[in-house]
This record gives sequence, C-alpha cells and structure tokens, in this order.
Amino acid sequence: MKYILDDARIGIIHHPENKLKDFVEFSGKEGEKPLSYSTIEKTAFSLFINKKPLSLPLSYRLEISENPRQLEKEQVVKLLNVLAERIYIGKYDFDLGSNKLEERLRKGDVIPEAHLRAVRLSREEVLYNVLRYVRDLVKQYFLMQGRVIEDSELFEQKFPEELWGLLTKLMHNISNLPVWVNKQLSGSVFGGKQDHDYWKIIFETGRDRSGQAVLAKPLNLKDLIT
Repeated sequence: MKYILDDARIGIIHHPENKLKDFVEFSGKEGEKPLSYSTIEKTAFSLFINKKPLSLPLSYRLEISENPRQLEKEQVVKLLNVLAERIYIGKYDFDLGSNKLEERLRKGDVIPEAHLRAVRLSREEVLYNVLRYVRDLVKQYFLMQGRVIEDSELFEQKFPEELWGLLTKLMHNISNLPVWVNKQLSGSVFGGKQDHDYWKIIFETGRDRSGQAVLAKPLNLKDLIT
C-alpha cells in the first residue's frame, strides 16, 4: 500500500505539468519558497489521495484515460495548478521569501499584498481548511448529480468542465478574502502557528477562539461559487 501512495505522491508532485512544484521547498534555503513538501503531504495529499487499494485491476479503463488512480493524479495536478495560478504565479516574490515575514511586517517592512496573501495561504493550517471547501464542493456537486461518493474517492471520478469552473471560482473568491492582506492581524491571528481547528472555527464563525472578528462573516460554500 505504501508503494501505491508513494507512486501517487511522486506522480503528482513531479508531474511535468505541475505548476505548483516551483513554489514547493524540497531542500535548500528554508523560507525561499512558500510551501514545504510536508505541507503538501498534510493538506492536498491527505485530503485527495485515496489511501486504500482499489478493488479493480490496475489497468482498469487505462486505455481511455479513465483509470481511477490515473484520474486521481491528473486531477490533483490540475487542482494544484489552479492554486498556482490564483495564488502564486506572478504574485509570490522569491527575493522577499517567506521566512519571518510577519515579524518583518510588524517591524515596518513593505510587503506587497499579493506576496503577503500567498505566504499566509501557504500555512498548513490555513491551506488544509481552504482545501476542505474544495472537497466539500466536489462532494456536493456529485450529490446534486445523484451520486454518493466516499470522500477518499472523489478525485477518482472524472470532473466535468462545469465543476472545474466552480472550483476556479471558489479558489478565486477564497484567495481574495481581505483577511489575507489585513496587516493588523499580524501579531494575533498570524502571530504563530495554529492547529487545523483554529481556522476551521474562523471559517465557520468568522471569529477566532478568543472571539476576535477575523472575517466579515462566516464562509458559505454557496456564496463562494457565485
């Protein structure tokens, strides 16, 4: 089973069409790139790669590019490209990097909003919760088609172009939330690493655990795709 998971991870992260990999730190200078490979593993891979072996033959529908495992790889890559295009490409500044960015911001350094947004959305606890909305949108889309699919098998179903359009709109709207460029939150909400539930609570209530207002209103999936 480990071999299958490793094959999926390697096939995705090193896919020749993967635009996000340029922003992932595999080794080298820490803080030069916004994402670590560990973050990708604990967010996108954790949510979208099926950890169970398929009950079908490995070659099932391979000849028509509809093999579940192959679809999973191709569609996770396509989703990572949506992230790259909406958050990083032409926005993240490698010269500025991500190391101690909030500290530099508090000291008065000038940080472009697009760069700040990219760094904050790269936090594991943030990205995980953003991608939960991706998962829920895919699940809801198939439910509306009358199909009940396990969370772990969602990316093994072929996504129609309509769904890709909704996912792109979702990422556009989430990435444009004012919270990602709110410099007043640097010492509080973005002052240190948080657990996954911290941002789950913010997204669901608009406030953090202490009751501080972080969002104008709780996130609503329907609003995020309109």
